Amino acid sequence: MNPELKSESIDSGISFSTSPHAIGNRANRFLEVFAAILKHTQYGFVLDHFAALGTKCGRCSSDCHVYRATGDLHDSPCRRSDLLLQVYRRHFTTSGFLQARVLGIRPMLDSDVDEISRTFYRCNSCARCTLRCPMGVDHQFINHLGRYILSEMGLVPAAFKEPVRAPFQSKSAERPTWMSELELDLERRFGRKFSVPFERNGAEYVFFPGHEVGYDGQGDHSEKQTFLAEVSVLENTGASYSFSPRSLEPAGAGGFHHDLAIEELARELVSEARRLGARKILIGECADLALSAKRFVGAVGGSAIKVESILEYSANAIVSGKLKPIPGVVSKRVIYHDPCSIARTGWIVEPPRNILRTFCSELVEPRVHGQNGFCCGGCGGLVLDSGNRVFRTQVAGRETANELRSSGAKVVIASCVRCRKQLRELVEDHHLEMEVVGLHELLFKAMREIG
Repeated sequence: MNPELKSESIDSGISFSTSPHAIGNRANRFLEVFAAILKHTQYGFVLDHFAALGTKCGRCSSDCHVYRATGDLHDSPCRRSDLLLQVYRRHFTTSGFLQARVLGIRPMLDSDVDEISRTFYRCNSCARCTLRCPMGVDHQFINHLGRYILSEMGLVPAAFKEPVRAPFQSKSAERPTWMSELELDLERRFGRKFSVPFERNGAEYVFFPGHEVGYDGQGDHSEKQTFLAEVSVLENTGASYSFSPRSLEPAGAGGFHHDLAIEELARELVSEARRLGARKILIGECADLALSAKRFVGAVGGSAIKVESILEYSANAIVSGKLKPIPGVVSKRVIYHDPCSIARTGWIVEPPRNILRTFCSELVEPRVHGQNGFCCGGCGGLVLDSGNRVFRTQVAGRETANELRSSGAKVVIASCVRCRKQLRELVEDHHLEMEVVGLHELLFKAMREIG
């Protein structure tokens, strides 16, 4: 940890890296940052609307997996959102200013900042509450804005270590030496030579796995099989694609709490696609990167570049006959977990199921699934912090653990790198006898060479 930072724990088990200027006079600093964000964005119009609505009916609480586990009002989405909306009403609206003068309403205090930091990072930002709010209040947006303000103050969870404005770091244009190992693995599996494309100009896709590749001796080696499987699909379907140096790095954590990080990430994606002359950006099994790309690539000048998930690509390849998995090759009962980032909006719900049905003998569903499914308990960046594991698995992940237990499944499929990490810990901590794997990792077992 940076020697200028100190660590302080909050009740969810999250350790914060706190810069010195964020320790004293926190309320004034919070208001300064809030004012700057409002000045340079259109968020004020959105907050005016939400601030005028009632946000305390409580319907969202019954749908929040954290509140269902704790019953604590601090975990109620509408109460959490109101913490920030109260600050907005009091300090950034004319009516709030006048009411404060007439009624003696106190200004924001340091203790209010502390409460926001405690509660906003107990939330997985899964947006289930937003989907269910009868008034249309976007609690996920409000949570993100609160985190954005805190991060600009220097109040950032220690697990979010990488710089928020540098999602990709590599500058080297040299082909990674480990790609030869990848090609050998492909040859052993399919019995023919492979040449994985790197820095190829004019390809249809530039491929961003979004997770550790596992071949470079660093990161999460459990993702190696998923990466091998993703490349296998592309190679065996004759895809026109290429890797670039930056596309081979996992996405940064800044997108969980910082607008500028998301913007920088989207610009990097567009820049690499344009540099290589690619018409499309293909995202691997990383739901957060997929959603960020889908939402923001067009906003940073990439409207002519299509964003596609590897899940969509593989499902379409099966429909077109380019990919023909062996039917029934997986005989165990399988359950699919929907990553919130790609399922909550309804974007990617059926494609992964369509893939699994082609080679799984028994695919079962959680009681609540698809767009309405429960969060695994790890995202919103919480899974990046090993210190909050008890909170993640025993509180935030309790609903999902119950769903998995009642399913009787032996294999849990998750098409997101962060869901897989959380689910593996969830399965272990709840003593569930099941294996957690990536969708393409399982598809790899059912693949046969095409052409």
